[in-house]
Amino acid sequence: MNKILIYLSFSMIILATSCKGRKERVPDGTINYTISDFKTNRELLGEEQQTDSLFHPAAIKVIPDENLLIVLEMEGPFFGKVYTLDSLKFIRSFIEKGKGPNSQLSTSSIQYGTEEKVLYVGDIYKKKLFCYSIDSLLSSQGSAHPSEVIDFKNKEITKPITLRGNKIVDLYASYQEDSIGSLAFYDFDGKFSAKSGIYPFYEDTFKPFELLNVFISGLNTSENRDKIILNYYFTDYLDVYSSDGQLEKRIHGPDNFEPQFNSVKLGKFSANVPDKNNGRRAYAGKAIMRDKLFALYSGKLVKDSDYHAETILLYDNTLSPSTIYRLDKSIFDFDIDWSTNTIYGLSHIGENNVIKFNLN
Repeated sequence: MNKILIYLSFSMIILATSCKGRKERVPDGTINYTISDFKTNRELLGEEQQTDSLFHPAAIKVIPDENLLIVLEMEGPFFGKVYTLDSLKFIRSFIEKGKGPNSQLSTSSIQYGTEEKVLYVGDIYKKKLFCYSIDSLLSSQGSAHPSEVIDFKNKEITKPITLRGNKIVDLYASYQEDSIGSLAFYDFDGKFSAKSGIYPFYEDTFKPFELLNVFISGLNTSENRDKIILNYYFTDYLDVYSSDGQLEKRIHGPDNFEPQFNSVKLGKFSANVPDKNNGRRAYAGKAIMRDKLFALYSGKLVKDSDYHAETILLYDNTLSPSTIYRLDKSIFDFDIDWSTNTIYGLSHIGENNVIKFNLN
């Protein structure tokens, strides 16, 4: 079941009608730029890392303070694999697959809370956010059951992550209601509290339920969880929001394209899918932000590519273009060990799934 989740980021929900050229644009202070605005280019050579018991990974999280690297897995009886960060020694599996109260049916998001030492993992099917104490993952002995489970009370969720002040943010599933907003906020009891955010542009031909799919994106927070970052998958926009959902900065580039979708027939229904000839892939995975922001970028035509990418774009603390990193190995998700300036990427290409890039 969890095999679909690596593709969730690219085609979240089948659409019902067609998306065509925009007619109206909401003023949002977008800053446009091109590839020539980046100050430097760098080549990064990746080193494949051997990891035992890892077969088909979906997401990665590094926790340098605890010397841990955690990978979400799509095959086998467990979703989670825990390794030491320095030597990639396998420690344990966790997140048992199943319908039981301590098991999960999917893993749609992963996040680590430094202050509380808790790993958060979302489940779109159970509509819950599972909380795992990091202490339970440090040893191969004993159980690693969730210390807490946050139930969203049958609300549709996608990639729930936590913010400061006991808040949770997710991509807003506008198809549930006749309303528009790109972000949904919840409290730690799973109760919906507010929606906020605006999409890069809005067309009156779009239905509310279409917007999440056309503008599907990666969702992450800054390291201290006071900023929200959206990196869109089929249009090259990047958004940074405050923790209360106020758009602080929106940039468009480096190729300045918008999502292209076609309507296709699926039996009695019509569905919208990315245009294979004209549609392009933009950002991939989730953006990583400390004082600067790193985002994995493709820019390739859908017909010529999959979910991997070979470029990481670096933006400075004002979100101005800074450096283009050209990777010699393709990845689809990554995280950064800030203490050593090392990127850990995931790939389904090649013999080993974990690839390490040195930023120094």
